[in-house]
Amino acid sequence: MLGDETDHHRALDSRRDLGPELIEALINTASLERGHLPIKGNPVATGRQLGFNDASKLLRRFGLGGTFGNGDDFFRGTLSVSLLELATAYATILEGGSRPATVFIRKVESTDRTLFSRPPAIFPAFNDHAIPENLPVFFSGQSLSHADYWTVSLGKECVVATWIGFDQPKRFELPAASILKLSAAQKEISRSNQNRQ
Repeated sequence: MLGDETDHHRALDSRRDLGPELIEALINTASLERGHLPIKGNPVATGRQLGFNDASKLLRRFGLGGTFGNGDDFFRGTLSVSLLELATAYATILEGGSRPATVFIRKVESTDRTLFSRPPAIFPAFNDHAIPENLPVFFSGQSLSHADYWTVSLGKECVVATWIGFDQPKRFELPAASILKLSAAQKEISRSNQNRQ
């Protein structure tokens, strides 16, 4: 987690709209959980199969706790999430439907023994059949307001999520060259992470 010298932790405290590109895998997972067929590239049509009430309940099982938009706006990604919630949601997909508990320190060791060890905890959120097949290793997109840019890289060992924006939301366009560099860096992280096993 990166930030500045203030007490405000952007990864934990900031909640910003997600946008259509990053909500699609989450909506597809919820759809599969209910036995519906996701419509590739169309989270609105996929979400309509579920309806707002059911979809919002299912997305909360990912650990998303922010404000959700209404109706089709919700399916377009109008829901406020923190960076940590987004990483947890995608980690839930990678864990076959089990939502991992957030743990910042897992183990403390001295030279001769382990002083503290906490195994990772998981919470069943979805059935494993609800996990979309052939997920890409990299997701990216902007919120509908173009005030936030998100990326998520998926690997076997970890999820890397990035948010680019301003504390006081203002519209911006990320240069294409920057998007390509960020995409290449996160794909390399995912690739090296997959090679660990």
